[in-house]
Amino acid sequence: MSEVVESAVGRFVAGEASVEAARALRGVAEAELLALVDRLLSERRRDHLEALGDSDLARAVRKAARKAAYKLESAGVPRTGSGRRAVVPMPEAATDLERAALTLPPGTYGRMWFILGSLPTAHAVEVRTEEQAELQVIERLPPTSTARLSKLVAGLAASDTPGLPFLCGLDLAARLLDGLADEVRRGGGRFPQEWTDVVLWREAAAAAGGDPERASARRGLQWRGGRPEAAALEATEGLINAPGAGPHVPPGRVIEAVVSEAVGMMQVGGEAPGREALYALADRHADRWLGQAGVRERVARLNALTADCAWARGDEETARGLLVVADALDAGERASRIGLLRLAFRRLVEDDVALAKYAAAQAEQGV
Repeated sequence: MSEVVESAVGRFVAGEASVEAARALRGVAEAELLALVDRLLSERRRDHLEALGDSDLARAVRKAARKAAYKLESAGVPRTGSGRRAVVPMPEAATDLERAALTLPPGTYGRMWFILGSLPTAHAVEVRTEEQAELQVIERLPPTSTARLSKLVAGLAASDTPGLPFLCGLDLAARLLDGLADEVRRGGGRFPQEWTDVVLWREAAAAAGGDPERASARRGLQWRGGRPEAAALEATEGLINAPGAGPHVPPGRVIEAVVSEAVGMMQVGGEAPGREALYALADRHADRWLGQAGVRERVARLNALTADCAWARGDEETARGLLVVADALDAGERASRIGLLRLAFRRLVEDDVALAKYAAAQAEQGV
């Protein structure tokens, strides 16, 4: 370590823990800063680690510092300063509170994605999940304005991203984040340390007037609920191509099971099975998957959240249809009797060319 670097690090360690002091380390190599994080952790210097984590230093340094600070917090190590972490003013980013976040409707597939724009006391954050709302990525972002979010929406609208990306206000963003947190808890998952940034954003949204109840489609439509009639269940088929209804496909492992069995039917006797036989296969898999403990309830909740997205965008018809799907699942209706879910599974076996290609690939692999 050079004398200049050693001096900069020494001043930071000996001085007051602040973001401004941490920023003075910008010229220090990443490896030296990571060594500093290890030193501060061993010396139980929680304040200085939090300052590094809140700074604009390299991402790897900030992540390591926040992780180390969280370890100390979990171990009960107090801050040595004022006893409370100071609110760090966020860099200026013009965020319209009615278009404060980018999101996608989760649909039955359950993939959730947020880019939470900068708020006066909260960093911009990206949150991504895998299918069925399993947390995958949480990353703090540079200052992100509504103008930046609008550009992202325009770019995604021209891509093959499933579902329709859109900008939402604080009410819906808070409701969807609450829904995601609920799914993680119900699934027995754990929140990583980076989730703190999401909590801080959610708190900042509430402080700015964000109310998740105002984003409820059930509340807005004065929805009565209950078991839907057969005609209403059939009508939900029309949601399969509605962009605002989100992606309605089962998880990858379920798709694999459906397609594999359909191909197996094609290979027996050398004749392709009839369409009705393939549909019956798809219906069985739909009922089996949604008959599992916990799956039916989760898919009902995801469709209700998707209805909230449609309601926020002014698409009342889609919102009503998705609430029919959610209510039917809650009432114990079989998936094969719910138009949207039945069609989602039947589509998996409708493409003869795709099934033939899958069969050829399986044969090549000796499966």
